[in-house]
Amino acid sequence: MSNKIIVLWGFIIVMLVCGVYFIGIKYESEIDYINLKNDVKSAAKRYVEDKDVSLPFTISTEKLEGEGYIGELRLDEKVCAADVTVNKRFVFHTFDISFTCVNTEV
Repeated sequence: MSNKIIVLWGFIIVMLVCGVYFIGIKYESEIDYINLKNDVKSAAKRYVEDKDVSLPFTISTEKLEGEGYIGELRLDEKVCAADVTVNKRFVFHTFDISFTCVNTEV
């Protein structure tokens, strides 16, 4: 292989690694929201299974916290709350979650 091809492939690899790194930094906060959303979804799922509620059903995370299904929702210095609407489509449950987060640090 010639030196030009090796340099070209080295440049391409470095650019790909840098691109993946910057995408990871840009969407790091999104990953935290996804993890928080999954926690809320599993808590709502356990609540619906335990209480056997009629669907569609809406519950707040404050009620889930009060009944011990989930702990306080925090992202860094933000405290979050969410409303979860549970519906049933065919066999599966669907969970629509809307978050509200407020900054607690002044």
